[in-house]
Amino acid sequence: MERLSIGQRVYYPHNQRGWCLGKLLSVNTLEKKAEVEDEETRSVERLTQQSLPLIHGFMENAFDARDPELFRVSDLHVATLLHCVKERCEKMKLQYSRMGDMILSINPFQPMGFNSDEERGKYLSAADPMQLAPHVWQISHKAFTQIIVRDQGNQSVVISGESGSGKTENTKMLINYLGQLSFKHSCNAAQRQVATQVSDRLKWSNPILESFGNARTVRNDNSSRFGKYTKLFFDSKSGVMVGGEMVTYLLEKSRIIYIAPGERNYHVFYEMLAGLTPQEKAKLGGLKDAGHYKCLNRGDTLTRRGVDGRTVDDSKEFQVLTKAFGEMGLGEEQRWGIFKTLAAVLHMQDITFGNDDNDKACFQDASPLKTACDLLGVSFEALKPCFLIKSTTKIMTLQATKSEAEGLRDAFCKALYVGLFDRLVAVVNESIRPAGGGSGYKYIGVLDIFGFENFQKNSFEQMCINFANETLQNHYNKYTFLNDTEECQQEGVQCPDVQFPNNAACLEMFGLSKTGIFALLDEECGVKTGTSQNYTTNVWNIWGGKNDYFIRPKTTIPTEFGIRHYANFVSYNTEEWLEKNVDSLKEEAKKAVQASSDRFISQLLETIEAVPSDGTRRGRVTVASRFQSQLLSLRGELESTETHFIRCVKPNMSAQPAVMDNLYVGGQLESAGVLQTIALKRQGYPVRRLLQSFSAFFYLIAPRRAVRLHQQRVYGEAVKIILEHYKQFYKSWQPTPNYAVGRTKVFMRGHIWSTLERLVIRRKRYLLKRVIPYLENWARRFRKKKAEAEKRRLEQQRQLQQQAQQREQQATQKGGIDYRATALKSGLNEVQANIFADLVQIFRNFDLPIIMDVVFNLPKKEQAQAALEDMQNDRLNEALPEMLRRVFQDLKIRSEVVEALAAKGVVSIASLAQLSPQQLQALGMSSEEISRLTAYMLSQQSERVVQERLQEQIGTGGSLEQLFGSGRGAVGVPDTAARRGSTATRAAPPAQANNGPSGVPSSRPAAPSSVPGAPSIDEGSVNQLTRMGFSRDAVVAALTRFKGDVTNAGQYLMSVGSSSATSGAPSSPSGVARNQQANSTTPPPAQSAVAPPPRIVPPPNRPTPPGSSGVPVMGVVVSDPASPQRTTSAGVPPQAVDARKLDQLVSMGFDRVTATNALNASKGDVQGAINRLLR
Repeated sequence: MERLSIGQRVYYPHNQRGWCLGKLLSVNTLEKKAEVEDEETRSVERLTQQSLPLIHGFMENAFDARDPELFRVSDLHVATLLHCVKERCEKMKLQYSRMGDMILSINPFQPMGFNSDEERGKYLSAADPMQLAPHVWQISHKAFTQIIVRDQGNQSVVISGESGSGKTENTKMLINYLGQLSFKHSCNAAQRQVATQVSDRLKWSNPILESFGNARTVRNDNSSRFGKYTKLFFDSKSGVMVGGEMVTYLLEKSRIIYIAPGERNYHVFYEMLAGLTPQEKAKLGGLKDAGHYKCLNRGDTLTRRGVDGRTVDDSKEFQVLTKAFGEMGLGEEQRWGIFKTLAAVLHMQDITFGNDDNDKACFQDASPLKTACDLLGVSFEALKPCFLIKSTTKIMTLQATKSEAEGLRDAFCKALYVGLFDRLVAVVNESIRPAGGGSGYKYIGVLDIFGFENFQKNSFEQMCINFANETLQNHYNKYTFLNDTEECQQEGVQCPDVQFPNNAACLEMFGLSKTGIFALLDEECGVKTGTSQNYTTNVWNIWGGKNDYFIRPKTTIPTEFGIRHYANFVSYNTEEWLEKNVDSLKEEAKKAVQASSDRFISQLLETIEAVPSDGTRRGRVTVASRFQSQLLSLRGELESTETHFIRCVKPNMSAQPAVMDNLYVGGQLESAGVLQTIALKRQGYPVRRLLQSFSAFFYLIAPRRAVRLHQQRVYGEAVKIILEHYKQFYKSWQPTPNYAVGRTKVFMRGHIWSTLERLVIRRKRYLLKRVIPYLENWARRFRKKKAEAEKRRLEQQRQLQQQAQQREQQATQKGGIDYRATALKSGLNEVQANIFADLVQIFRNFDLPIIMDVVFNLPKKEQAQAALEDMQNDRLNEALPEMLRRVFQDLKIRSEVVEALAAKGVVSIASLAQLSPQQLQALGMSSEEISRLTAYMLSQQSERVVQERLQEQIGTGGSLEQLFGSGRGAVGVPDTAARRGSTATRAAPPAQANNGPSGVPSSRPAAPSSVPGAPSIDEGSVNQLTRMGFSRDAVVAALTRFKGDVTNAGQYLMSVGSSSATSGAPSSPSGVARNQQANSTTPPPAQSAVAPPPRIVPPPNRPTPPGSSGVPVMGVVVSDPASPQRTTSAGVPPQAVDARKLDQLVSMGFDRVTATNALNASKGDVQGAINRLLR
C-alpha cells in the first residue's frame, strides 16, 4: 500500500464502477480497512482488505486532457490513464488518442465530425499529417510513406479490440484514406483510372461482405462474424494502388441454424425479405417476412441499430446491396442464383422430421424440400436420401434418426451458405486483383478480425475467436516487448526493464501437437464413437492443475472448462463441439448440387469438404486444424512486415454515446498491455534505424567529417558525429541520453528524429530554390525545341496523310485489275507473273511499278519479298519515331498494322494511348496484339512520375503537356528525342539488309573485310559513303583497300560505278544474269574480297506498267543504252556547269555525273549540291 494521508485525494477500486476518485477519510492499518468519500456520488465507500492495497494517490497535473499524446501522462497508473481518456471522451468528445506510434480509439457510438470527408481532405493535403490531431488516417499515411517515400518493406496494420469497439468502421476509414492517397499520387489519366477503379471496388465490397458476414449480437449490432486480412498493392514508384487481395477466416456457420436471445442471423436474410417485391418473393418459392422463419426469429430480435443509434432500414440496405452487386460485376443470372440459394436455406430450415414405425426419421412435410430443390435446380430424388440415410456401406445401409436427420439438414444449409460466402469473396478478389498478380508490388495489409467474446454460453466458435485474439496479443507482446528487449541486447544498448503480460503459456496449451486443446478435439473427432464428454474429460485430466491459464470447474459433469485469457476469464460449454469441428456435409449432397441446372449454384460447394458415404471421419481436415494453419500463416505474414497497431476500446456495454464505464474500460486497458507499452516506449527508444540508412538519410545536413566517413563506409562513426554535432544546438537533447548508437542500428527518441528530419526538409527546399532558375531555363529551351519538333511532325503527318490518300485511290483502282495478266503484258514470265500477283496481295500499299521492278530483278519470291519488306521497314523508319518502332517490334505487331497506324497519324505513344480497342481492331490489329499492347501501356505508366514531380517542383503553373508535351514516350522520354531518328539522316545498322546502287535492298548481310591484317573501319566513314548510294559490302571493301581514306575510296567506287554505267546493258533478263556473273568473276584492281554489285536495269522493250508515271523506279536513274542523251535524277537534261565548282565536288570524292546532276538541281549552288549529295 502507498503511503497516504488523511484528506488526500485518491483513486480507489469500486466493485461496480471501477476506478473512482475520492477523498481518503480514514485508514485502519490493523484491521486493513479504509473509508473514502466518492467525489461524484458524495457517498462513503468502505474498502476491505483486498482493495486497500490498490488505493493510489491522486497527482495534481498528472495529465492534460487536451494533450492527445498519452506518453506524456506523468503518473503511469491505470487509474490516471483511464481518467485522462475518460475526460477526452466524455467532456471533449474526442475519439482518438496517441501512444507514440499507436492510436487508441474509443468507439463514440455516434457519427463524429472529425471523421467527415472534409476533415479527411485536411490530412491528405497537409505537408505533415502527423502534426494534426490523432486519427487512424495517420497510420495509413505513415504506412504509405514507409513503402513509397522511404522505400521500406511491406507494411501491415493490426486493428484489435473487443467486439463492438469499432474495428470495422476504423478499417473502412483506413482503406478509404489509402484509396484517396493513391488517387492524389496519380499523375495521368491512366493512373487515376486504375486508382479510382480499385478504390471503388474496395468500397463496394464492404456492403456485400457486411451483409453476408455480419450479424447483431448482444454486444454489437454490426458484429463481424469472420476475420479479414486485406492486402493493398501499390506501385512503389508512383504510389498508385494497383489492386488488392482478401483472405477471410472462420465464418461462424452455426449462426445459420442457431442464434441466442437478443441476436439476429446474418443481415442479408432480413435485408432480402424486406427489399424484395411480392412478385420476386413469389418466384423464390413464396417467401414471407422474417418473422415466419425459425432460423431468423429465434432470437426475438428482428431489427438492428446503426452507427447513429437509430434503427436501420433493411429495405434500403438491400438496395445498397443490389447496387454493390452491379458495381462488382455480378450479372442478373448470378444475382438470382444468390437469392435462390438464400431462399433455399430458409425453406429447408422449415423441413420437419418425424419417426416412422422403426423409430427412424421420415418427412412430416416434404414440400419445403421440394421447393428448395426447385430453386437450387437439383433433383428431389437425389437430395432426399441425403437427409434420411446416415451412412451406406457394402454390407448395410444405416437409417438416420430424427435428430441425425436434422443434423444432416443443418449441415447442408451451413455448407450452402459458406460456399456462397466463399464465392462472393472470390468475386471480390477477381475484381481487385492486380494484373499479373501482386508479386511485383509492395503492399499494406489491414487486419480486421473478430474481437474477444465472452457470453453467458460460450461454444466452439467463441474458443476459436478468443484463440485468434490470444495469438494477436502474443504478436503484439513479441513485437513491442520481446523483440525490443532482444534487439537492444544484440546491439549492446541498455534497455529498460518493463514487466508485461506474456501469454505464451496459454497459446502453448491450445497448440501442442498431441496434448493441446485443439489436438485432443481432433483426436476425439477421429474416433467413430467419440463424444463431447469424453473430450472434456481428457482435457480435464491433462491440463487440470498443470497450467495457470486452465480452470477446471467444480462440477463433476464433463461439459465445460474455463480459460483465463489475457482479456478475461471465459467458461466454455463443450456440447456439440465434435459436430462443429467436422464438416458433416455428405458426399451425395455435394454431387447433387454440382449437378444443378443453375451454373452459379453448381459451383458453390467446390471448396467444401464432404463426408464419404460410409460416414468415416478419420484423416479429414477439421475446422480447428484448418483455423490453426490459417493463423500460423497470418502470423508469419505479420512478422515479415513492419506492423502498426490500432487499439480499439468499447466504452460501455449499452452502446451509449459519450458514456464510459470505468470498470469495463479499465479492464480493456490493462489486458491489452497499454500501460506497459507506454512505460516501455517512454523509457526506451521508439525510433530505430540502420546506421547506413540513417547516415544516408541525413547526408545533406551532415558535417564534413561525417560526410567523409560516410563515403568511406564508416557509418557508425558518421552517425555519432551527426548526433553530437546537433546535440550542442538543442537543449531538449540534454542531459538525459536521448539516443544510443549500437552495432548496426541507432536508437533514439521520437523528437530527435523529428528535429533532424525537419532540418533535412529545410535543406532540400533551399537547394531546390537555388536550382529552380536553371530548371526554368532548361524548360524554356525544351519548349522551344518541342515546338520546332512539333511543327516538323505535323508536316510529316500531313505528307503521310496525302500518301495514304493516294494509296487508297490506287487501291480502289486496283480492284478490277488482273495482276497476273498485267505482269505478262509487261514482259514478265509465268513464274514472275505468279510471284507478282502474290506480292501485290501482301504489299497493298506499294505502287505496282515498284513491285514489278523488284520481281523482275529478283526472280526468287523469297528475295523479292525480303526486298519489299526492307522497303516497307524504311518507310516506317521515316514515318515513326525510333522508340515507337521498338515498341511495335518488341510486341510483335505486324508491319501492315504499323503502316496503317502511321497512315492515320499515330506517330507517338501518347496518340497511340488515345485509341480504343475497337479502333485498334478496325485498323487490323488482332485481339492478341491488342492484349499485349494494353499490358505494355499499363506497365509503363509509373515511369512518368519523375518528370511529373519535377514539373510540380519547378512550379511553372503549366500543365504537364505544356512542359513535356502530349507526345512523351511510354517511359518518360520526350517524343522529340524518340523521333530524332526520323528527322535526321540515319545509317542502317550492320544487321539490316544492304542497299545496292539500284535502290533495291540486297538480301546479303553486311560483311567486314576479309583481308588479313586489315585495319578497323570507322563506322562514320562507312555511313558517309553508303549515303552516296553504294552498298555496304563495296564501301567496306574500298575503305579496307585504301586503309580508311574516304576520299580515295569514294573516287574508286565512282570510277567502278561509271564504267558499269557506260559499258552497255543486257537486252534481256538473261543478259542481266550474264552481266552479274561477269562482274562477279572479274577481279577489281584492288585486293578487295568483295566486288561492287552491278547496276540493275530493266529490259529494253518492256512496256511501262499501268500506273507508272515515268519517273525513275525506286529513285534510281535507269539508263537506256539506245538513248544518246543522259538525264539527271530529276529527269532534266544536264546543263553546262562551272568546271571549277564541278572539280571541287569531284575532289571531295563524288562521282562527276552525280555532282553535275546535283549542281544542276541546285542551280550552281555548291553548298546546296553538297547537301543533296549527302542526302
